[in-house]
Amino acid sequence: MSARSNRLADKAADGLGGDWIDRGHPISFRLNGMTIEGFAGDTVLSAAVAAGISGAGTRGGLPLALTPRFAPPVRPVRAVEGEQALFPMQRTPIIEGAEYVTPGFRASSRLVRTAASLFGKRPDTLGERFERDFRLHEPWIDQAPEASVAVDLLVVGAGAAGLAAAEAAARTGLQVAVVERAQSAGGAFGLFHKANATGGNPDRLFDDLRGRDNVTFFFRTEVLRLAEGQAVAHQVRLDGTTVEARLVAFTAPRIVLATGALERLPVFPGNRLPGVTGALSAFFLAYRFGVWPGSNAMIATSANAGYRLATLASEAGVRVARIIDPRLAPASRLVDFAKAASLPMAPGITPVRAEHSPKTGRIAVQTRIVNHGTPTGDTLLDVDRLVIAGGWQPDLSLWHGTGGGARWDDDRQQLLPEGDVDGVAMAGSAAGWRDHTAVLESARAAVARLLGRRADEISEPYTDPHFETPDSIIPPVSTPDAVQHAYLDGGASLTMLGADEVVSGLEAAPRAISIGDLTAHVLLGQIDGESIHELASERCIPPRRLVDVATARPAEQAPGFAGRSGVPHYLAGRFGDAQKRVAIASADGRAFETGSLIFANSDLAEPTDAVGVVTEDGGQGKTQAALVAIRFAEKGARLVVRDGASLSYAVIESDEV
Repeated sequence: MSARSNRLADKAADGLGGDWIDRGHPISFRLNGMTIEGFAGDTVLSAAVAAGISGAGTRGGLPLALTPRFAPPVRPVRAVEGEQALFPMQRTPIIEGAEYVTPGFRASSRLVRTAASLFGKRPDTLGERFERDFRLHEPWIDQAPEASVAVDLLVVGAGAAGLAAAEAAARTGLQVAVVERAQSAGGAFGLFHKANATGGNPDRLFDDLRGRDNVTFFFRTEVLRLAEGQAVAHQVRLDGTTVEARLVAFTAPRIVLATGALERLPVFPGNRLPGVTGALSAFFLAYRFGVWPGSNAMIATSANAGYRLATLASEAGVRVARIIDPRLAPASRLVDFAKAASLPMAPGITPVRAEHSPKTGRIAVQTRIVNHGTPTGDTLLDVDRLVIAGGWQPDLSLWHGTGGGARWDDDRQQLLPEGDVDGVAMAGSAAGWRDHTAVLESARAAVARLLGRRADEISEPYTDPHFETPDSIIPPVSTPDAVQHAYLDGGASLTMLGADEVVSGLEAAPRAISIGDLTAHVLLGQIDGESIHELASERCIPPRRLVDVATARPAEQAPGFAGRSGVPHYLAGRFGDAQKRVAIASADGRAFETGSLIFANSDLAEPTDAVGVVTEDGGQGKTQAALVAIRFAEKGARLVVRDGASLSYAVIESDEV
């Protein structure tokens, strides 16, 4: 480790020392009253984690980790007040002398932090509170685009598949735009392959594409929604000494989704405590920014890439206390590399609980022998960091937004894309391909299909399980003491095992749920795999406005999107043949979560009894839009909104929206 907190040594193994930062260009800025030291190339998030901030805040009195998948936004202190000034921490580059605060930061918090700093103590949390009625502010979702781009083909994702698709399209002379949420290309290639690997190396593809006049890259840019040849993305830009953000509208008759795969969050108590992180998050922070909190770690993995990460971390100076794996005899070249590095391994072992010590900041991990009920002793299991790799799930969020279908694969325990959408094609691991050669072939085949050409058959080599044990899952822990302490996914939905909002069925959940929430429920036996695709296509699409990119004004409703002029297609006929959009206001001035069900009276609770649903967020004390059965849509009518486990009365203020 270097002297700087939580930074790996420069030029660590295979680029694990931070390829995206310039250690010769230090930068100082302030975050929630704390002075943070970072480097050019850091994001606000990476610099904060490097400085020892491991917590985003609390929920239910328990600390919640700050990770690349879950972080509150930040607002420049000198910016105009209001949500439009918020930026995502994960995509915001640091600049000298900037000062940011998170939405829940208060002046009183500044005094507490200042007093603590006088005694040599730096807070390790941002101090946000994510209680039941939390909203992870993303105001940029509903802003109007400030710029428009028209291309022949749009590629979403700049990993190996996205770059291969861009190359195939560029060779035909098409004008291509590649949109990537990170600040450079490459994806997770380095987690699965040596940095100097040949054949489809993203760095080499990227270098080639940057020299082409017909390919344009948009980094720090995240696609929020797309449909029918239109896409809207939020872009964060570093303009000299100023950070700016805007929405960019794309028109493209052909779109390739190369969004990759999401890492599953193993379900056990304490799985989102500070100090617990996913393997992908750990890799990206180390590979891109040279950030690795703590001097030792335990790797809990059911995926072969977990062994690759353990080997890289060990070579970079991290002491790997143990690698545990629920698979009884895992075998792969990545496992062999870990064995050659003499890393301690414990096959047939799974994590069942993690506990955080506020005094030491360390994590105590309780483990259990697979297929046996007696927990193992926790000697040597008290570590600085627990890295969990629980398998993969193709990222289908944008695919579902276009109306694309899905199917559950029992063998792989994954939800895979299915069906066709005009003008849209899936590629790489987002399409379910695992082998690197198949990932590249699928990208080229996707472009060929969009151009109406014959696509070559994709071959995915079969490897005997004796030589390459397939990636699996870390089995979920479902016990009474796990309720309210085990999360189902690592993102913003914050759905917990046994939480009230899912006990009566996910269709009643007050917020948009994630694919991770759904797949966890299948593994827990709470959802039939046959019905998961229907829930995914209906509930994994947060209500968002579609924008007419030609006029930069709200457009007419498109399938799969909610907006000022319409509701998601899956609510058509939900409350009878006659239903109406109305404006409602809470009797007690509160704001309801989008998706909260509306009932005729407080005695009704089953989702099938609902007479309406809240379709738009509203500020505190403001009116909100709702869809209600027409027989209950009279102005002045008093109805009951069930927001999770709580009830509140609402009054229809207008029978027209």
